[in-house]
Amino acid sequence: MLRADPHFPAGDNVIVYRPMPPLADLDNPDGTTVRRPSLGIYTPGEPTGVRHRIVAVDTAARTVDWTPAGIDVRMHHDCEHTVPEGLTPLADHGGPDQVRVRLLRGARELWNLLVVRPRASAPQNPGAGSGVELREVRYRGRLVLRQAHVPVLNVEYEQGTTFRDDASSETRFSATGTDPVGWGWRLCDSPPRTILERPDTDSGGFQGVAFHHDGDELRIVSELQAGWYRYASDWRLGDDGTIRPRFGFAATANPMTCMVHRHHAYWRFDFDIEGSANDVVEQIDQGPISPEPVPIVRETTRRRAPGRYWQVREKSSGRGYQIHPGPFDDTADAYGVSDLWFLRHHAAELDDGNPGPRDRAAIGRFLNSESIDATNVVVWYAGHYYHDQAHPQPHQGELIGPELLPI
Repeated sequence: MLRADPHFPAGDNVIVYRPMPPLADLDNPDGTTVRRPSLGIYTPGEPTGVRHRIVAVDTAARTVDWTPAGIDVRMHHDCEHTVPEGLTPLADHGGPDQVRVRLLRGARELWNLLVVRPRASAPQNPGAGSGVELREVRYRGRLVLRQAHVPVLNVEYEQGTTFRDDASSETRFSATGTDPVGWGWRLCDSPPRTILERPDTDSGGFQGVAFHHDGDELRIVSELQAGWYRYASDWRLGDDGTIRPRFGFAATANPMTCMVHRHHAYWRFDFDIEGSANDVVEQIDQGPISPEPVPIVRETTRRRAPGRYWQVREKSSGRGYQIHPGPFDDTADAYGVSDLWFLRHHAAELDDGNPGPRDRAAIGRFLNSESIDATNVVVWYAGHYYHDQAHPQPHQGELIGPELLPI
């Protein structure tokens, strides 16, 4: 319908792509709503006019609104290094939604876990998902995590526009190797490369979850798309028991990504150290004197600070994991809300359930001052990635996330 419109630009190089927001619905005076998908139009060869614009298509009336209310993207410039090539995700040929992964060193089992594809990750709400999800994670035979994923993913522009992004929509990236359990699962003989490792192209011949072991660490990675954004959902499991959750940020060429913005990724770690009933949380603030762990006995939230880290351990055995902030994880602004939440486990609290104003994370609605002493503990950890293309930060990586070190 768009290409048939008389105002559609002439030429063979015009690209139609998926923009943000995905819908530009129209509210009628009688309270009904007209559903209108939005489409981006990119004219790369346009020397002086508009290269990018976002329009709305009324599929019932078969009309195009070239200036939809509330969407002002009519730009003559590009952003990032990658052009929107108009590539669609590969056709889904099925394959399992989850697989069990065992990592062996000789006869000894190091890791045993379930890995869930982004398309099937929890929670399964429209436009939700949580990237690559890990379940029933065991190290050397002992349970450490019941579930680990990223159920909340937000982006915030300095001029006030915000989005809640989809973390279930898989897209293609580069991975070479074999597919031992069917379509969408690849055991790689060389490191997989997402758009972060291939910044000049938004393409690849694989879609799903790729695995690669470099001799010391197992990498589990997938690439996601949300409009013009591309995300790397990445986990690294060390042979020594270290867990490095990672999330990466990139984008195709689009005028919106030139605007200063922040990405906010919220990991949810359901710790079950050797079981689900006897975990404790402690805070450690390093200083000139050897620090003593301070127990956190009630649900609460915390901000990162220099020298501060936390640990979740099983009260009887003392085993567990320290949570060390990553060097590029930043601290929350007002929109990001906070950096960590320590909660008692409730099965229904898989995401924030009710986004706050402007899609603001609403994890705080679960804070009820319940005891988290010797119980089933859930930790939410937020990373905040500041992206200013005009003033890049040379020492900041495009991957954020904490270090989980075994005790």
